[in-house]
Amino acid sequence: MPKHELRKNERQAFTGLIEVSWTDASGQPMFVRGKCVELSDSGLRMELPVPLPAHITVTLRIASLQLSGPASIRHVRRVGAKYTAGVEMSQRLRDAVSAKCLTTQGFINA
Repeated sequence: MPKHELRKNERQAFTGLIEVSWTDASGQPMFVRGKCVELSDSGLRMELPVPLPAHITVTLRIASLQLSGPASIRHVRRVGAKYTAGVEMSQRLRDAVSAKCLTTQGFINA
């Protein structure tokens, strides 16, 4: 069975700039800008110029949706010169995404 069929929630294409911040192992604040490419009511997939460690907590900011909140990096893999990361959003961020983006037919294009 393909991996995408194992997902709990269907992802929809969504293109938007995303800002990611976290604290590295030495306690230094880190920041990177990337691109959100898919969004669901529980997670998202984003493209980044640098790899992030899996299983760290980050703060996401999607300016076009006026959303920000905590999330967890679930996996990261290299794709060409970029990295893709699968992210699980916190319940607070899930609720905000649902309120702003979901209709009975699925996601609205923001």
